[in-house]
Amino acid sequence: MTGKTVNIIKCKLNEICDNKKMINKMEFMNDMTNNDDIKENKSIKTEKENMVKTVDVVIPLYQPGREITDIIDRLIKQTYPVDHIIMINTECGGYDASKIEAYISKIKMNKPVGSSNCTNDKSDNRISGENGFQLSDETDYQTGNSSDKKSNVTDIIIKNIQKKEFNHGLTRNLGMLMSDADYVVFMTQDAIPKNENLIKELIKPFEDEDVYVTYARQMPRENCKYVEKYVRQFNYPDYDIVKTKATFEKYGIKNIFCSDVCAAYRRVEHIKLGGFKKTDFNEDMIYAYDVIMQGKKVCYVSKAKVIHSHNYSYLQQFNRNIQIGRSQKEFDYIFSKLKSENEGIKMLLNGIRYLVKNKKWYYIPDLIISTGFKFVGYQIGKHGRESKKHMK
Repeated sequence: MTGKTVNIIKCKLNEICDNKKMINKMEFMNDMTNNDDIKENKSIKTEKENMVKTVDVVIPLYQPGREITDIIDRLIKQTYPVDHIIMINTECGGYDASKIEAYISKIKMNKPVGSSNCTNDKSDNRISGENGFQLSDETDYQTGNSSDKKSNVTDIIIKNIQKKEFNHGLTRNLGMLMSDADYVVFMTQDAIPKNENLIKELIKPFEDEDVYVTYARQMPRENCKYVEKYVRQFNYPDYDIVKTKATFEKYGIKNIFCSDVCAAYRRVEHIKLGGFKKTDFNEDMIYAYDVIMQGKKVCYVSKAKVIHSHNYSYLQQFNRNIQIGRSQKEFDYIFSKLKSENEGIKMLLNGIRYLVKNKKWYYIPDLIISTGFKFVGYQIGKHGRESKKHMK
């Protein structure tokens, strides 16, 4: 080949490279790089492909507090866009759904959320225009008017149902069927996104096709009781957990632990597996069991964070654990093989050590008493006559 021919070829190549887009240049360079670079580019490509996936958020409502406006505002500002927020509102005589509807109308008109009153009743402690939404110091968000950022949400939908129609499992199934997104995130009306990366982190594990469910870390509120802060740390550690059939022996009942306080699901696969069972409690754990028994995975994502905790009284803890016990009795084909009591004892003993280590030993009586109320309530629910045995 002559020198003149070589020069002509070089000129042509330069011309092609000048006209090509940057992505083509990167692909050309990939052929010249080592295997590590190729792996890195594949990872980038996977992330870009995942960004194409759509996400809807479903939130069941029942007399929501003012914080629901905060939740909506923070979902709108997520770095990974949310296509729809679907709220299924259980109607009751003492709550006016028009308040939340008025708030949503302001969002759709791209107006400041707190610019005017949604209701004339300024004493109402629920959705009210007074003060509008307010970002608290508990989060990693920057404060600012909600109109400062353009909404990523294409639509906000409210579906009203009667109180007699509500069921923890079936109502969420309704929300799932109202969505056409790739992934559906279920949240509760008091779970507040801690930062703008909640959705991004929550769906990241779905890059593994065997992951069917992910759930978020629950962080305590600022006013959370000290013992409850420990319980949050115990149930929601600062490291990720992947749960499969092979990890039952390691985690016991925690192997199917999942919380619809904030959890994401593959929509199509959720429907194919039959969705949530009709139940008044534990719909998330029961579905997690179904997923794992299909040979798929449930992931706890520690970087996906919501602010959610309760300062329950002993009596409230007692009644709540009656419900837990009843649910486990109803689905005894699952829970008879996985003992909750063992996990309760572990939490109590670890809690005592934690309080002593942090020189908060004076909270030990509170921990013991609250654990006792939980245990007695659970036993009553599990062995009481009112419980119905579920037939598989």
